[in-house]
Amino acid sequence: MSRLALVGCGRWGKNLARVFHQLGSLATVVDSSPTAAQRLLDGLNDSFPHASLPAIRSFQDVLHDPAIHAVVLATPAASHISFADQALRHGKDVLVEKPVAFQTRQLLPLIQRAEDNELVLMAGHILLYHPAVNAMVSAVTEGKIGSLERIRCLRFNPAQAAHEELSALWSLAPHDVALSLHLFQQAPRWVQATQNQAGEITLRVDFPHHRQAVLYVSTNAECRQRELLLEGTCGSLRFREDARPALQLNSQGDRTRETVWHSLSFDAEEPLLAEAKHFLRCLSTRETPRSGAEHSLNVTAVLQAAQKSLDQHGRPITLGLSTPNHLASDRLGI
Repeated sequence: MSRLALVGCGRWGKNLARVFHQLGSLATVVDSSPTAAQRLLDGLNDSFPHASLPAIRSFQDVLHDPAIHAVVLATPAASHISFADQALRHGKDVLVEKPVAFQTRQLLPLIQRAEDNELVLMAGHILLYHPAVNAMVSAVTEGKIGSLERIRCLRFNPAQAAHEELSALWSLAPHDVALSLHLFQQAPRWVQATQNQAGEITLRVDFPHHRQAVLYVSTNAECRQRELLLEGTCGSLRFREDARPALQLNSQGDRTRETVWHSLSFDAEEPLLAEAKHFLRCLSTRETPRSGAEHSLNVTAVLQAAQKSLDQHGRPITLGLSTPNHLASDRLGI
């Protein structure tokens, strides 16, 4: 079993600590605040009273400990590149929370270092591990809605739950950008982002053959909302987090009649636990993660272009992605 160090004991770090501790792989936690680290351990002790607790150590100790095989990063986004770079330089596999980087040029050297040293570099794009999303991907692959043409995603957080560190584009849109790239398996052609007076961002990602993803994100909404709609040539799939049934299929091509929607089942496994299991499996098998380095690079390229589009009042930004899995960085033009 791989032994991991968690760096960052804040809001999301606590969740990561819980699942990796549950899987028996969390050896060490690291945080600049000893109080935060101890609070995390106290929470683990409450949840797992009969399990031995991980140690609190410094990041430098972790880097120089050969018994620590991998590092999980849940630090503030601006520090992701620095921590990941140090971990890779010391031969550690890395799982880093999104956004991995704000610019592709920051990420390219890390990808090269991971490849040169045969290390795993994975991004925490949790939506790719959600059982409902996996069921949707399977349905698309099996042709249940024909050829996928359009993706619509709505991801709203209430103002009081807003992530102060990041804008809605960088805190919420990475989920759906990652999913869109995963589903279409094509390099997008251009990106356009606009923001209305209420702070809602609309992100359009255009793909070849008239395919498009339209993403709506906000950290200033009245309530939390999560909706995903996949539209194909002969049907649709929709996932609504708070609805019952949450996942439905319309295979008749009529997207307006409620009566044609049929419930689909999916596993009840916690998405974060599934993501953690996937990372541990990649450490064992050395396979490329579903949300691996190249995929993360393309996600970063789309978000970087979206930020530029926002800054330029909604001007479409052309991308230079040559294939779904490889980024021609010198042709980005962003």
